[in-house]
Amino acid sequence: MIDEIKLNEINLREEATWGARNIAKVARVSPDLIYDWAKLPDCPITQPDGVRYFVLKSALVRWLTTKSISSPAK
Repeated sequence: MIDEIKLNEINLREEATWGARNIAKVARVSPDLIYDWAKLPDCPITQPDGVRYFVLKSALVRWLTTKSISSPAK
């Protein structure tokens, strides 16, 4: 069973990652792949402000280590 991510003011600064380029650096992939992943329904990458991409690092790592990832068909 996957544990829930518990956030507080201190670890939120470390967990929160904004922008496709920054998320790509965390995952060590290209920003283009981040755009593709964000289209997948179970991906934790979102656009809460409708513009910038956002993810919690621990949620991204958990998703990357538990899923078989492939890019959506174009």
